[in-house]
Parts: sequence; structure tokens; C-alpha cells
Amino acid sequence: MELTDQQQHLKTLKEQQDEVITRHTKASAEINECRDMIMKLQGAIDYLEQIGVTIQETEDGSGKDNPLATEGDIDGPIEPVVGPVFTPNPD
Repeated sequence: MELTDQQQHLKTLKEQQDEVITRHTKASAEINECRDMIMKLQGAIDYLEQIGVTIQETEDGSGKDNPLATEGDIDGPIEPVVGPVFTPNPD
């Protein structure tokens, strides 16, 4: 049985809707993961600040030792630094 133009249009719209729902679901999950990571990082920052850890201020007052390096600042490619996330002990 061949679909009419309107039936085909309805089918296409429903398929597009399903795709958008799937994208939305994935994006929502990613947002929740980011929110969780932000809260963990903020908890670690708060803990370190509560125990007196500070960052030495720089001339510009940012507290950053060195702004982002560029390819011309170092020899070789810039590699991302990835390390464990510190989670304070609740005790």
C-alpha cells in the first residue's frame, strides 16, 4: 500500500520528532553529568579553601600562574593534562 503525500509527511515528522527526542535525552544526560562534575569540583575547592589552601596572586590578580600556553611558547605539541578529581573525605 502506497502512502499519500500527507501520510508520508506525517511519517517523516514523527521520525524527525523521535530523532530530536533522542538528541534531547542525550543532551540532558550530558548536562546532568556536567552539573555533577561542577558540584564535585566546587566541593573540592571549598574544602581546600576551608583548610587554608590559597593560590598566590599574580600581577594581574587572577591567581593563575600562567595563562594558556600557545604552540609558540613551548617546544612540541601541547598535550592536555588529565588527572584525577579530588574528592574530599566527608569525615
